[in-house]
Amino acid sequence: MQGDQGGGTKYFEDALRVFEEEYSLWDTAWVLIALGANASGAGKFEEAAMASLRSISLFNELGDVRWLVEAYSMAGMTFATNFGFCEEGLLMLEKA
Repeated sequence: MQGDQGGGTKYFEDALRVFEEEYSLWDTAWVLIALGANASGAGKFEEAAMASLRSISLFNELGDVRWLVEAYSMAGMTFATNFGFCEEGLLMLEKA
C-alpha cells in the first residue's frame, strides 16, 4: 500500500467482513480505524466517515481507552484534512 494512498481499501474491507462474520468486536473496531483513513485517501468519503465513527463507537463500548484515543486521532485528522470539516476534526483531536 505504500505510495498508493487508498490502494489498500479492498484489503481492509475484506478484513472487516471476516471480523464481522466472526463477531470479533475488537478486531472489527481496529480495522475500522485503518479503513476510515484509507478509504478517505481513495475518495470514498462516505465509507471513510462511517468507518471512523463506528471505530470510535465500538472502542467506547469496549472500554479500550488506548485505542479509543487512536480512533479519535485518526478520525480527527481524516475529518480535518480529507473532508474539510476542520471544526469537527479538531474536536475529535481534542478528545484524543
